[in-house]
Amino acid sequence: MEERIDEIANGEVLPKIVECMGSVDISLFVPALRCIGNILSASDPDIIERCLWVGVLDKLVNLLYQSNSNLIKEALWALSNITAGPVNHIERFVTSDCFERVLFMTENKNIELRKESLFVLCNALTGADSKLLAQIYNMTDAKILHTLIQGTNFIDNKLTMFILDSIEELLKLDSFLHIENTERSIKLIFERLKGLDALDELAKHPNMDIYNKT
Repeated sequence: MEERIDEIANGEVLPKIVECMGSVDISLFVPALRCIGNILSASDPDIIERCLWVGVLDKLVNLLYQSNSNLIKEALWALSNITAGPVNHIERFVTSDCFERVLFMTENKNIELRKESLFVLCNALTGADSKLLAQIYNMTDAKILHTLIQGTNFIDNKLTMFILDSIEELLKLDSFLHIENTERSIKLIFERLKGLDALDELAKHPNMDIYNKT
């Protein structure tokens, strides 16, 4: 499978697949989206880099505006594979229009889309270095912190662990940005957003991994 993906990514087929993702013909863009989703699941970061180079993010953000929730979910899955990669791939996502749209979708009425959006963001938050993490936090004006706190209400153990890891990384920024004991302290803002209340609730969780993490 990996060899086949590498063959496609290295050839002239990849740009054509990405181009088809922008087609108005459902018989073209749906198979193209699924194909790209499989390609982006490759373990080789060079393959993901080629997808980014030929403009896959521009096509994915357009698909996030679709009315079909299944297509949006597939686009989010593709994005989660990108944000699970190295810092430079996460940075490409953060500086694209995809980031703002994914953050917006964490408030979607569709619970599954909200959860998938959180997975995309948590991958980015836990994989980013301190500089990029600070950029993400500042771009959202602390909204990302509020989004994570709200996400602790979901009954999904894997997602909850991801959220706790992401919150932990954000709280570490106090030291990196030298804002401990100031009004800008992320720990202080976390408390004001009732983050400690959310953690208290998770401390009652029956899953021991979540209990210990809290």
